[in-house]
Amino acid sequence: MGHPLPTLRIALPLLAVSVLCVGGPSACVDPVDPGAPRLIDGPRWSPPPAVDRPPTDPGTDPDGPVGFPDPDGPVVPPEVAPDGTPVLREPALPAPWDERALAVVARDVSRRVMASEAVVGLAALADDGLVALSAEGGLFRTDDWRPLRALSTPLPASGFTRLHGWGPRLLACRPAGAWASADGGQRWRSAGFGCGAGGRATVAVAGGRLYRLHGAELLRSTWPAGESLTRAVLPLDAPQAVAAFDQTVVVFGARSVARSLDGGQTFTRAVREDGDLLDVRAAVFLSKTRAVAVGDAPADAGLALLSEDGGARWRAVPLPRRAESLRDVAVTAVGSLVAVTDDRLALAFASEDGGERWQPLAPGAPVASAVVARRRGGVAAASPRGVTHTLGAAAVPQTLGLTQPLWAVAVSHPQVAVGAGVESGLFRTVDGGQTWAQVPGTLGVRFADVARVAGHRVVAVGDGLLWVTDDAGRAWVQAVPPASCEARWVRFSPAGLGVVACGGGTSLVSDDGGGTWRVGPALPATLGPPVWAHGRALAPRLDGPGVAVSDDGAGWHLEQAPAFVDLQAGGDGWTGITPHGALWTRGPAGGWRPLDSEPLGPTTAHRWAAGGVLIRLGPQGVWRHGPTGTLRWVSTPDAHGVLLTGDGGLWILGARATTALTPR
Repeated sequence: MGHPLPTLRIALPLLAVSVLCVGGPSACVDPVDPGAPRLIDGPRWSPPPAVDRPPTDPGTDPDGPVGFPDPDGPVVPPEVAPDGTPVLREPALPAPWDERALAVVARDVSRRVMASEAVVGLAALADDGLVALSAEGGLFRTDDWRPLRALSTPLPASGFTRLHGWGPRLLACRPAGAWASADGGQRWRSAGFGCGAGGRATVAVAGGRLYRLHGAELLRSTWPAGESLTRAVLPLDAPQAVAAFDQTVVVFGARSVARSLDGGQTFTRAVREDGDLLDVRAAVFLSKTRAVAVGDAPADAGLALLSEDGGARWRAVPLPRRAESLRDVAVTAVGSLVAVTDDRLALAFASEDGGERWQPLAPGAPVASAVVARRRGGVAAASPRGVTHTLGAAAVPQTLGLTQPLWAVAVSHPQVAVGAGVESGLFRTVDGGQTWAQVPGTLGVRFADVARVAGHRVVAVGDGLLWVTDDAGRAWVQAVPPASCEARWVRFSPAGLGVVACGGGTSLVSDDGGGTWRVGPALPATLGPPVWAHGRALAPRLDGPGVAVSDDGAGWHLEQAPAFVDLQAGGDGWTGITPHGALWTRGPAGGWRPLDSEPLGPTTAHRWAAGGVLIRLGPQGVWRHGPTGTLRWVSTPDAHGVLLTGDGGLWILGARATTALTPR
């Protein structure tokens, strides 16, 4: 899979992983990361990777915290490897589950976004905690300086653009309907209105009132809406952003500004002196008289707007290089300003004099869609995959528990899984996806697929990569491919027969569960992963009708069948599903016949669960079909895979998010 390389290297507090490496000196590999598995003479322990972590003393620097609490908490006494290398202890793995037995899938589930490529908003809590919001409605929280943990979320699964916070009150904005929380994100309800169109700050809170843009009007109400609702017609076209301080309210339009001094009851035109160049996205008051607005400007015309008279007059102030697209601005605890951009070619900027002069922050400040001030100083910025604290020289990246979505996952127990990242790396969990650790040596290494063999044995493949683990990712061995292979997928039969499909139409075959490999037969480049049942493998053609059949993984022949997007073992043989959701079945003797049902709708994949329950994945969502009845759980516009975890739940794999549905 030609996934792009990551743009930001992030150091995580990982479990030290012992790696047993075997092979001959001629095949020795020396990765940059010292924790990577290596091919060397004889078995020996490889050192765990050094973990970069911030200092442990809380800092009181006026520009933000220079130290942070230990992200790992109390140190667990380590075990010692034969060569004296310390290895952190870890609970014994549970007995693996039999994935051939149909798993039960619960009807009542809760959703938890484990990883997202689109963290769009941040809110600072009174206890110096943080809540982060992803575009898919994922919620993440930390009450200290540790990585954000994923929370169960009742929010809709798409369309969120911004998160506002005022103490414990949170407003998750999306144009199709915002959601509000009054307790720091523990409980949510529909707000009854939309906000955040285009990612703009279309709501503001001041003086105990919520101000929100609605067409050509400004609505004023108590939190979040409904009581004492008043309307004011704005003297400008196309209102886009709003800011407020006490009784002063400022609304920015496409070409003008309006100001109110009576809490949004009446408005007068303000003066803009920037030639209407800035398309305002967000604004903030530093005091009753001083305010700054940021947004999009024409190329090579980086600027912000500054008011020194409470919003009556706004003048342009120049910004340094590459500052045409600022997404958000925040005031720190010491009165400085930080503005951020989601343009990967640009930088974040800071002002220490109330917005008059701006300087780019040090390299390493992330691209970001939102920025908030922390209570103890400094700021936090929402980068695509997490949060960065205290931008600039003291920038500390802090990711979500799972640093990137997973392209493929192998589950050996409801609590134990190994996954391949959409961009690079292998990740493992032993607590059902609550926490994840990246396998040392895999940062920047792209894996195309992972597959369970049996027990806790998992094989991961990539371009010239054949990695094998017998303990769900704790220790890995690198096998040497017998030929060049840019792997596309890997699958194993219940008897341990393995097939790797390589780019260019070649394949590799293993007869011993991935221990050794030989060159296999030619395979069509458009052949999908096979499914074994009754001692036979069936694989769908992804470019048209037909199914490939093999008894030994070495010889394949094509049989007539509809064009399937996915095959599964089910009933007394196999089932295939078409792009439109039509189900077909095939017995051990052959011959495909349609099931007696209407097409279920656009489909990407399907899985069978206990009790005759069908789980179907499509662009419109994840569906649970009978018994009894049909449930649509969540929309999944970019998902490509679904897997059952064996505990009543399932995971949804997508290019931009990985989501868990767990039994309530």
